[in-house]
Amino acid sequence: MKTPNWIYLKRKSWVISSLILTGVTLYLENTTLAQIVPDNTLGTERSIVAPINPQLDRIDGGATRGTNLFHSFSEFNINDGRTLEFSNSTGIQNIFSRVTGQNPSNLFGTLRVLGDANLFFLNPNGIIFGPNAQLDLRGSFVGSTASSLLFSNGTQFSAKNAQVPPLLTVDVPFPIGLQFEGVPGAIQVQGSNLQTQQGKTLALLGGNVNLEGSYLLSPGGRVELGGIAEVGIVSIEGDSSNLRFSFPDGVLKADVSLSAQSKVDVLAGGGGNITINARNFNLSEESELIAGINNNMGSQGAKAGDITVNASDAILIKPEIESSGTIKKSGRITNIVFPDATGDSGNIFLNSNILELGDGAEINVSTSGKGNAGDIAINTRNDIFLAGGKLINGVSQQAEGNSGDIKIITDSLRLINGGEINASTSGNGNVGEINIRAGSISLDGINSRILNTVSKESNGDTKGINIDTNILSVKKGAEINASTSGIRDAGKITINASNMLLDGDNSKIVSSVSNGATGDSQGIEINTADLSVKNGAEINASTSGRGNSGSVTINADSVSLESRGQNPEKKSGIFTSVSRDAQGNSGEILINTNKLEVKNGAQINASISGKGNSNNIIINARNLISLIGEEEIPQRQDELTGIYASVSENAVGNSGDIRINTDILEVKNSAQINTSMSGLGTLGSIIINAEKKHH
Repeated sequence: MKTPNWIYLKRKSWVISSLILTGVTLYLENTTLAQIVPDNTLGTERSIVAPINPQLDRIDGGATRGTNLFHSFSEFNINDGRTLEFSNSTGIQNIFSRVTGQNPSNLFGTLRVLGDANLFFLNPNGIIFGPNAQLDLRGSFVGSTASSLLFSNGTQFSAKNAQVPPLLTVDVPFPIGLQFEGVPGAIQVQGSNLQTQQGKTLALLGGNVNLEGSYLLSPGGRVELGGIAEVGIVSIEGDSSNLRFSFPDGVLKADVSLSAQSKVDVLAGGGGNITINARNFNLSEESELIAGINNNMGSQGAKAGDITVNASDAILIKPEIESSGTIKKSGRITNIVFPDATGDSGNIFLNSNILELGDGAEINVSTSGKGNAGDIAINTRNDIFLAGGKLINGVSQQAEGNSGDIKIITDSLRLINGGEINASTSGNGNVGEINIRAGSISLDGINSRILNTVSKESNGDTKGINIDTNILSVKKGAEINASTSGIRDAGKITINASNMLLDGDNSKIVSSVSNGATGDSQGIEINTADLSVKNGAEINASTSGRGNSGSVTINADSVSLESRGQNPEKKSGIFTSVSRDAQGNSGEILINTNKLEVKNGAQINASISGKGNSNNIIINARNLISLIGEEEIPQRQDELTGIYASVSENAVGNSGDIRINTDILEVKNSAQINTSMSGLGTLGSIIINAEKKHH
């Protein structure tokens, strides 16, 4: 027998004291890293490993059934720097490869398919992709720690219970599911770059799935990451050319995490979907999920796919603090149209128990090119916590297109430390609505805000903010803002809340036309049982540009406005105004309530300082209106507690009326009901219908 020109020595416990070989190249390889051992479970159709050269092995043989090819191994590993290729005869569409042994597979080299077939690789014990691991195939790749593949004719291709021949029927159809048993092994991707070709699927489905410093790329295709922690079946949908997966409800999921700048990328000129199914999904250290229309790609009518994250427990995108105190940055989820791209981006769907976005975290659907952006839709059963993180849906500067809506359903929504929900336009296009339905909503701190705005020099409208909640709290400088700084209109703010609190200087709800803008704002409507505005907080509809501010309408059981807060120049209250240098009209203030209290420096004020008219202040209080000034009376007249309609010096315009209807009107401690004229225009009337008046 002729000696081959190279020999493998696979070491376990051998001790070699001396070895002399002539004309032979010697390769010593650790069997835990590089061992491909076919088993005999396929009988005479067993897989064959054929060495091609020192860096390449080829797998031939296997069991062919129709368009499917089956392989079975007891061990399967690829060493760093080596390539393993599956031969692929004509007509084969799918290669199914299983590992029946007890060890995980270490894939540190290149896994190749010679042909167009998809490759399904099953090892229930675990799969590890090393730093130099690569995929070289023209079909899709599914790496899984499932125990078996299920087929519609009842056949199973099991890695845990390998059957003796006849294992497979004559004609095996496309698989319908992945069967998981016990506790599936983990899938670890350690610094790898794994890529499929245009439009193909790259799926890693196992127990815990962890990406560390890795890059998964499927341009215009599909990337699916998912984990199951107990017995269950993941359904396979679609066919050989369009692989998709569906995770079962009610089955305990495993965790999926991306760290160390890992990225999942499906950017292309159209298509491209990312789906995550997990118990907890953790995106950290500047890691990213990204979809959309890539630079210099796409065409009119092109459409990118969606990013969907389903987590039975939590979606966590936040900085991590190591024991040394080092802060690891947050990650982000992005679906965008790039600046030189043409086409529409897809949507981002997040479904979980808890969503937490820390400082620097970002969920972003936007257009910077020629095309529209999709929606952000978030549904959490318990809590959304934006601790400095941001939800952004917008039209960027120089873009031509519209952006979609931000839709949120949750039990609790909290924004702190600059947490932000922002749907805005800075380019040529409109921005959708912000729709929030929550059990409670809390905005706390400066730059914690909900924004629906038209930026300077932009040409587009916003559709407004709609909030439905039991409790709304806006404190310590937080804000809800729908305004225009451009040449188009800002939408309306509509709030339905059982109880509502604005507390602290610069805490505000604002509908405005900014300085230099040309457009209208649509105003504010609040429907609540109890409204409290205090300590410098305000509800404000105003114009400082060329356009009209909307009205402020409040329907409530009780309304309480009080105190100036820490800043004596900052009054709490409800305001409409036409500012100096503005040209436009302010809307009316309409309050329908059982009881209105205005005290300790608070005001209801409709004022004109520019060119324009102020509408009426109308208050219908079925029981009581109480205006109670401070015990220490301010020296300035305009700081007194009260209800005001005024035209300032150098202003040109007419003020509206103050119309009050109530059973009891109480005015104490120098509080006022006052109309005044210092400019050019007509002064409105004060009309009071009250059965009882107390001064």
